[in-house]
Amino acid sequence: METIAITNWNDIVSPLYDSACSIKILATDGSRKVVDVRRMSLVDKAEACSKEGVTVLMCGAISNIGNAILQDKNIKVLAWIRGSVDEVIDAYLNDVNVAERYSMPGCRGKLCGKSKQFRHHRSCCD
Repeated sequence: METIAITNWNDIVSPLYDSACSIKILATDGSRKVVDVRRMSLVDKAEACSKEGVTVLMCGAISNIGNAILQDKNIKVLAWIRGSVDEVIDAYLNDVNVAERYSMPGCRGKLCGKSKQFRHHRSCCD
């Protein structure tokens, strides 16, 4: 199992990674913890995830720079996700296509636009 993280705001996926207050982390041993990131920079948030061994981070919207910093730490980003934190985590752990099932309105978590690439860091809504 991978160590996964998800931005958390009142038990729903935070609408914006960059201003998230906390990140819930599910470790490979099944333990869960919440990390307070409200006063952290984007670099510090990515570093905190890296120190926890996070390999996948799920969030709502994310800036290009936030996405790039996470990817530089070899953390896969699944963006444009909405819903209950625990429901999204459970779905991911049960091999549900989270990007398709829990995508923000207007985003389908599939190939978007004419670029033929999966967009994690830009809106699929253009």
